[in-house]
Amino acid sequence: MKSLILITLLFLGPFSYAQEVLEHKMQHGFILSNDDSFASHLVATGRHSRQTNITGKLIIHRWGEELTYQQKRDNNQDKTYFVFQAQNLDLLTLKEGQHLKGHIIESKKGDYNPKNIIVNNASFYVDKVLLNIINPFFVSQD
Repeated sequence: MKSLILITLLFLGPFSYAQEVLEHKMQHGFILSNDDSFASHLVATGRHSRQTNITGKLIIHRWGEELTYQQKRDNNQDKTYFVFQAQNLDLLTLKEGQHLKGHIIESKKGDYNPKNIIVNNASFYVDKVLLNIINPFFVSQD
């Protein structure tokens, strides 16, 4: 019985890892604009390397955080930008009607401060996926 369990674990281990790699579920940052109804994925390299634009509705689940966010957004428009960091998202499978969960960071324009979380619990409900393509400015060497 122990050998059967061991063989099963040895067989399923690589399959489980392969499934994770194929899904590419990770954190992806979207710059928020147009009163938080438009979100654009930060173009990067490697597995993040997609240009993605979506429309939808941002919901901040805690009233105190929503108030702080609104004040910062209204008072710092020329100095900062806001990024919704969706958690456990596979950009390849992003679709209309999807509910993204994550947090929001604030960064100074010209800089990126991924640890400056100002909202811990937010959601973005995707109405439309306008663009979701491989980053045309990054060519993988694979």
